[in-house]
Amino acid sequence: MADVMLPSSENFRNVFFNIKERTDKILSRFYDDSIIESPSVDIRAIADNIGIKDIIFVSPDIIQDDHSHLTKYDIILLNEEDSPEEQNFSIAHEIAHFTSRENDVIDIARGEAEAKIEKLKYNLLNFYTIILSYSKQIAKIVTAEIGKPVTEKKAYQLLTRIANNSLLTNEKNFLEKVKGVNREVIYYRNMLHVLIKEMDNNFLNILKRIYDEEIADYFAANLLVPTEQFILWQNKPTEEIAKAFKVDKRCIEKRKYEIQYELDFIMPKDLASDINLENQIPLSSDELCRLAGGLAIHDGA
Repeated sequence: MADVMLPSSENFRNVFFNIKERTDKILSRFYDDSIIESPSVDIRAIADNIGIKDIIFVSPDIIQDDHSHLTKYDIILLNEEDSPEEQNFSIAHEIAHFTSRENDVIDIARGEAEAKIEKLKYNLLNFYTIILSYSKQIAKIVTAEIGKPVTEKKAYQLLTRIANNSLLTNEKNFLEKVKGVNREVIYYRNMLHVLIKEMDNNFLNILKRIYDEEIADYFAANLLVPTEQFILWQNKPTEEIAKAFKVDKRCIEKRKYEIQYELDFIMPKDLASDINLENQIPLSSDELCRLAGGLAIHDGA
């Protein structure tokens, strides 16, 4: 069904069924007869039901300009400047973290990635070029692990935050020690060294965090836009689907891509046949009913 091959369809298949099992268990408590006409879920009710203590709207600076944060007290902090649709997704994202406190640590073969990064270290011009280079490597590894494309954006944002915190921490102490006309050059070289050291020391942790964030996003998408519900709406315009599910249209655009593969995973594989149905004589309703082992509408009881 899908036209573009995944980096690893088997990995993605495993991720999908793991997440689907978790989201189906949660959603089973909230489905009712209105789901076909109104497919959106009450994500705040779900959060409350599974044990989230509270949802608090905060200014972006409180959560470092991020969309949300799950505290150790099981409280979700939401960016008050995000749209309601973005906030719905953020709640679902934090529910993923809440329900998987003990995520499996991915087994990552660092050798090849480290070798490539080593070659990059001393041929880069500035801090953000280094961060971008690391982001590309991390996105490539996590893509292979999950089995579907992962953008460099999350890695870049996280690495930038780590780098900025590290540079700010080291900057004051360093400038107090270094004097003279070459102060700026020495400062730059030292900060470059600090940044590379920070990236190396946190490499596995960063990979794990990016993996967890990507999995949480995919969990959130499945919780808010389940496969079975989406296929009833898939031929409608993106804006209409997004409005019905109360999510941002970017979520729907991504789901359209993901669901191509999800349908391949859940559809039976043994239905192939050489029989041409168009050439077969159609059965009557009575014959169909007898084959099904039931009674025709007008049969006597």
